[in-house]
This record gives sequence, C-alpha cells and structure tokens, in this order.
Amino acid sequence: MVMLELLYVLQDWPLHSTFTSDGDNTDIFALAATRALWEILRLPRCPQRLKARFSSLFVALLFQIFFSTEQMPEEINTFWRKCQQEGCLPTSPNRFVVLTVKALLCRLEYEELVFEFERKRGWDTLLNAETCHCAMGLLARELRVFSRSLCYSIAHYLVQLLGRKDVHWEVPAMAFLVELLACPDIMGRNDRILQLLQTYLWSECRVMHRLVLRGLIALCTTPSMAKRMRFLLQSLIELLQDEDGEVVQMTLFVLRKVLLAADIPMAGPVALQLAERLRPLFDNDSNYVRLFSIYLFRHVMELVVDVGKQPLKTHVQQSLIPLLCHLHDENQHVAEASRKTLLEATKFLKKRELTQLLEREQARAVGECLLAENRSTADEYLHQTLPYLQSPQEPMREAAIRFIGEPQTPGSWVGWPWQEAFLGSPQMRALTLVLFLSVPALQGMTNDLSPSVSELAAQTLELLRAAERNPFSRLGLPVLPDQLRRVWRRRPSLRDNGWLCCCSSTQS
Repeated sequence: MVMLELLYVLQDWPLHSTFTSDGDNTDIFALAATRALWEILRLPRCPQRLKARFSSLFVALLFQIFFSTEQMPEEINTFWRKCQQEGCLPTSPNRFVVLTVKALLCRLEYEELVFEFERKRGWDTLLNAETCHCAMGLLARELRVFSRSLCYSIAHYLVQLLGRKDVHWEVPAMAFLVELLACPDIMGRNDRILQLLQTYLWSECRVMHRLVLRGLIALCTTPSMAKRMRFLLQSLIELLQDEDGEVVQMTLFVLRKVLLAADIPMAGPVALQLAERLRPLFDNDSNYVRLFSIYLFRHVMELVVDVGKQPLKTHVQQSLIPLLCHLHDENQHVAEASRKTLLEATKFLKKRELTQLLEREQARAVGECLLAENRSTADEYLHQTLPYLQSPQEPMREAAIRFIGEPQTPGSWVGWPWQEAFLGSPQMRALTLVLFLSVPALQGMTNDLSPSVSELAAQTLELLRAAERNPFSRLGLPVLPDQLRRVWRRRPSLRDNGWLCCCSSTQS
C-alpha cells in the first residue's frame, strides 16, 4: 500500500498538485517519495507487487531524473542536504535517482542491463539535460534485448502519458517510445501511436521532429502500415520546408514509403503542393535529398489524377532545366533518377521529340531542342541555367556553359522567325539580355580549377563577344537591339555590381 501511494506521488508530480493532509504543496514530494522507495528496495524481501508495478515505477523514476536535473529549487537543495546527513547518499538528487533506478533493475534481475548501459556511459548521458533524450533511446534499445514483454508494457504506459495535455517531458518520453516501436508486439497499437505521432509532428521542437520521423520510419517498414499513414501526407509535405537537412531527409524517406505503398491516384491540390516543395530540393547538397526528391517528383507525375494534370504542368515545365543539368550529376544514382524523371516529364508534357531524344540518350540534343521548340520561354530556360555555372560539380558547370552557348552555335538558330518584329519583341530582348548577363559569371570561370571548364568558358565568351561585334555574322546571329548593345558595352559595371543583381533588375 505504501509503495502504491509513492507511485501516485511520483506520477502526479509535477503535472498535478499533490497535497498533504494539512494542505501543504511542495516540489519536494517527488524526491521524498524516491527516498522512501529506495529504502523499500533495500529490504531483504522485496514486495511481490514490485514486478507488477515495474513499468510505472521505472518510467516515473526515469522522468524524475529529468526533473531533478532540470529543476533545482532552493528548498530541494535544503531537503537534500538533510538527507545526506542521515546516510551516505550522492551529492546531487539526480544521481540519487539514478541509484534508485539501478536498484529497481537489479531487484528484477536485470544486472546485465545495468552493466551494459554503464559500459556505454549511458547513466552519465542521462544526467545531462541536453543529452537526456539520447540516453533514453539507448536505454530503450538495451531493454529490447532483455525483455520484449517489458517493452510492450512500458510502451503502453508511455502512450497513455504522452496523450495527456501540458506534458513537460515529451522529448525524453518520445525518445524512449520511438525505440520500442521496433518490437513486433507493439504493432497492435499502431493506430493509437500514429495519432500520437501526428500530434507531435506539429511540435515547434526540432528534436521532436526528428524523433517522430524516426518513429514513422520504424512503422512504415511494412506496406500495410505505410498505407495507413496516408493521412499524414499534408503534415509531411509541410516538413519539406524545414531548415534541418536531417528532418528533410527522413521526411522524404517516409513520403516515398507512403506513396509507393498507397499506389492510388493523388488529389490535384496535394500533388501540386508536393511538386512545389520537391523542386527546390533537386539542388540540395545532400546526395540522398537530391535523389529522393527527384525520385518522388516522378511519382507525383505518375500518380496525379487526370483533373490535376493541367495545374501541375507549370511545375513540370520548370523542372526540365534542373533535371537536364542533373543528368551530369557526379552521383550516378542521382543522374539516373534525373534521366528517368526527365523522360517522364517530357511524356507528361507530350513533348514527343524530347522523349525520343532521351530514349536514344542524346542529352546534348535535348538542350538544343528545348531552345528551338519553346521560343517564348528560351529566356526562362537560360535564366534557370545561370545558377548551375556556380555548381561545385565540374560536370554540371560544363553542362551549364554548353547550354548557354547553344544559341551561339552555327545552325542552332535555324527555324527561328528572324522577322524584324520578333527581333524587337520583349521575348527577344529578354533572351539576349539573359545571354549577356551570363558574361560576368563566365569571365570568373575562365580561371576555374578545371582546365576543361575554364577552356569552355573562354570559348563561350568569345562566341558572345562575336555576337555583339557582328550582328549578322557567319554564325547567323540576330541583330542586337541598340539598347542591349549599350548594356553590353557597360559590362565592367555589370561585373562590379554582380550578375545576380542584374538578373533581378531584368525581371523587374
């Protein structure tokens, strides 16, 4: 009866006020209850009910470590100094709670678990507020080795606790629960756990985002479970904007599992939002993020319902140049994913000529075809290529230079309507200006560490300068409007101010 009352005190603090008969209310009660429990655990014959109450006591004591590490009011220090005078106890309350947890485990014959956790410095990690959740995860993994039935009862208890409002220890609790999700016995409570994970997915805590995503990864290992996670799509799509690269990477993994398992038509608004979030990730520094964002973009095109295809065309059109550049990605998996996705994009947009070129693996001709086929958007394509001149990958820098140089190559302008009206049109002015705004970037690339890149940049610069000097030269280039010729003559000022600023002014 005393042990049960001590458990109530440990559980209700600090979520609910605990009062004595005279109305006193203090933070000391939980530590005092731990002190009494320590004495019970030292008895020669431990109560039989200890095993039945183990999960509740174990979790309550673990969180008591967390509380006594985070909060240390002066009245607790005063109380603990008096306790130390009565016996040989540790200098700090949190270390005393650790001793109590060890005693509890040993009374149930889990001495090997205590030893393994000690060997991995888990107890010291548990005493640090910043690393407490890491230690909780480690302890849960160790516990899985020794007793799965115990894991199930603890998981059941944690789900109940995390379902409460105003929880102050949700991060260490979630860290423990996530590691237990790998146990097959817990699968029976998946629906309740999924609802819980969805709630905490909206937490403002970045550590919580990682923990919840790890839990979702553990649950979506089977297709049947991944299908049941489809209701999480909206929340997962929002996380793709997170600044934490690890969060984005794990989110892509879960999205991939859910979309592949569901394999049913995707609603137009969801497909549109997902495509919008995925496209910027094509240029992420992480190979994994680039690979799976491109991979998922292809599945969006394949799964979107018919009525949602028309609104999606704009995003697919804007993906052509990034995908074309990533055909030259140094990571072969990313390059192959780009080829498959670009092929699907051309089919989606019904560009048969581009599809045929890709099927024949004529990537160079794809760039030429884009400029010739989409005359009104050629300036946009060239503008999209400019950032790839600064790519850390040499093959992608080369590909960007070659694409910018395509309009200057003899024969590339064949079929363009060089009527005087078109030469003075906004499309032509924008196209020509974009070409010449690339000059400052190309000038900087003539000293590139790669000899092939520097040589190619120099050659492209010469072609651009020839176009300025000889409007109707043997290359068959158009006459540049006088205004653009004056812009080109002021190229030193463009170089000083930066080509990106020039691009911004051009758009305005």
